[in-house]
Parts: sequence; structure tokens; C-alpha cells
Amino acid sequence: MVYAVKLDGQHKACLVAGGHLTETPVDSVYLSVISLRGIRLLTFVSELNELEVRATDIGNTYLESYTQEKVYIIAGPEFGDRQGHTLAFHKALYGLKSSGLRWHERLSDVLRDMGFIPSKAKCDIWMRDCGDHYEYIAVYVDNLLILSKDPSSIIKTLSDEHKFKLKGTGAVSFHLGCDWFRDDDGNLCYAPHQYIEITFDSLVNVAARTATKPILDLCLTLRYLGVPLDGPSFMFGDNGSVVNTASVPHSKLHKRHNALSYHRTREAIAAGITRFHHIVGTTNPEDILSKHWGHSSIWETLRPLLFW
Repeated sequence: MVYAVKLDGQHKACLVAGGHLTETPVDSVYLSVISLRGIRLLTFVSELNELEVRATDIGNTYLESYTQEKVYIIAGPEFGDRQGHTLAFHKALYGLKSSGLRWHERLSDVLRDMGFIPSKAKCDIWMRDCGDHYEYIAVYVDNLLILSKDPSSIIKTLSDEHKFKLKGTGAVSFHLGCDWFRDDDGNLCYAPHQYIEITFDSLVNVAARTATKPILDLCLTLRYLGVPLDGPSFMFGDNGSVVNTASVPHSKLHKRHNALSYHRTREAIAAGITRFHHIVGTTNPEDILSKHWGHSSIWETLRPLLFW
């Protein structure tokens, strides 16, 4: 018996197989899951396309798939007339080493049958082309986040046609340890309230590093998710020499700027992926957190961030 306290406070007891007694599979049995970054991106895309967000949990997940391990027990007295018989298992029991992969294969077959394909950027984000937009299903083992203009039809197919036992189905309010809600401005947010809140009204929370590498990665990921990109991303710096060195192809590379990802940055600017602009240091909001300031010198920059 395995006992656990779940993220929502529920207590659970589960009878599992003694997988430590079975042979270690030769092939990889790794089961990947959606990342929190993927969840943030998907929710941002759903807000842009006015998609509904639904969550559901598939009950007795591993028992929906079949094991390839040779597992058996000798029946005890609790089996009545079958005592002493050799009983072989065909379901992917909890506790077996390959059950996670077997479930992933089973769910993948179901989603492909429904017309979904895995994203090239995130294999645990499944997409379905609806013409003017995409529908998405984010998979975290047995927890599904469904983003669609008609999520009820997807849920109905999973339960009626594929006979999955769904629970906790409805508008997302709690998923993967976070509460989901809308703020006073109507923006969809999620937060583990004891830590930090994240809002999906802009890409600032994703691309705040203002570095070329995460911007390129983000652009590629969004394209793989079917999001058309219109125009470049903007970077700002208060060091005029760095901005000019990166933006002007024939400028020289000076020693103090060797830390700049020189050619990669230039390539992105030349390709129209990014634009690099100079911002005066006295009005650079980043400096508020990185330098010591007196109230009088920083107040004009700090006031709009706090109160406007």
C-alpha cells in the first residue's frame, strides 16, 4: 500500500505492484510531462484566440493500458477457489517499471485517433487544426488541460468513445498545484497564492530577460504551436555602445562588450527577429532593482510602475 497527500490536500491510498521485484526493462520507460513554461504559453495563446480552458483528471490511469512485462502472483487464500493458482497480469499496474510509458502510448493512440498531433516544440502539447485556430491538450500524466472553443465535445469523446473515467472535469480552477482565476481586469491568472502570481495579459513574463537566445526559442516554440508572428521582438538597453555594436553590422567589437552574444544578436537583428533600442539609463526601469537609488532621483521612474 502506498499512501500520499495530494496537492489539493486529499489523502489517497493505492495498492500497487512490487515493481522492485521485476526485471529492469532494457528500453527507456521515460514518461515526459508538460512543463510550466508550456502551460504559460498555451494559456497565453488561448487568451489571444478566446479559447475556453477546461481541466480533467483521468481516473485509474495506468489500468487503461496494458503491460508488456511478464508479471504474475501465486493466489493466496483471499482468492477463494483460485488459491494456489498462478495469476498473470495484463494491465499496466501502478508500481510496474514500464507502466508510465504504456499509459503514454495508450493516450497518444487516443489523441491521434481524435485528430491531434504532438507539437514539435513540446511533445506533451497536442494540437488539432480547426482552420482559423488550433485546439490544444496539455498532458501531465493523467491531468489534461484542454483549450478549445468547444471543450465539451473533446471531453465527451474521451468519456463516451474511449471510455475514460474522468473526474474533476470543468472550468479550470486548480491545476498542477496552482489556483486559476481572473483578476479585476479580466486577465486569466494562476498562482500558488503563498508564492507568486502570474498574469497572461502580455508576453512580458516570458521574454523579460531581453536576451536573444530566449527570444529565438520563444519565437520558434510559438510557431510550432501554430501562432503567426507579426513583426520583431523589442530589446532595450541603456548602454549606447552595446546597442550600436550589436545593431550596426560594420561597427567594431570592443573588448568591454565581448560578453555580448555578438554574432547571434546581429544575426537576429539582421533577420528582422529582434530590434535593439537604446533607453536612457535614468529612465530604465531595470535599474530600479539593480542599483542603489535615492528617492528623489528614482521617484519619477518608480511612480508610474507602482501607481499608473
